[in-house]
Amino acid sequence: MLRELTGTSDAVERVRIRDKEWSTDYHELRLGGMTVRDGHTGILTVLEKHFGLHLGFDELAARACALEYPDYEHAVWSEIVHTIARRQDDETWEAAAALRAIPIPLHRRFGAEVLVCLHIEADLTNVPSPFEQRMLELFLDWAKQEQHSDVLAEIPGRPEPP
Repeated sequence: MLRELTGTSDAVERVRIRDKEWSTDYHELRLGGMTVRDGHTGILTVLEKHFGLHLGFDELAARACALEYPDYEHAVWSEIVHTIARRQDDETWEAAAALRAIPIPLHRRFGAEVLVCLHIEADLTNVPSPFEQRMLELFLDWAKQEQHSDVLAEIPGRPEPP
């Protein structure tokens, strides 16, 4: 789209930008004197939540995992993980835990991060987390079997990657 708007076929410059207010990252794309930011699906997720739309776990997970450059600090990834984790329900737990069986490491990483955030979100409400024990049991077993370092990085109490 930038090439179309600018009429140039030069390489697009991609610059990582840290949002100081939210401590998340975006990418600015620059070409021919024009600059745009990515992150629109994160904004869409916030708006959907604000207007009471409750998208399914699979649709939101697909959004997060569709990032062109998977980036766990990106605003889209973070917003989707936290939107899902705030649901605090068994359906979310089951859907995130089921991603452990997916052969794609990015999907397993997403599932692990949602599970951790389910526990953290419950902790933030000063209510005992209904997910703590289940998370510990699942992650103990998962850490023994997981081979991918990106996934292991999200598993609490994990062994160091080889």
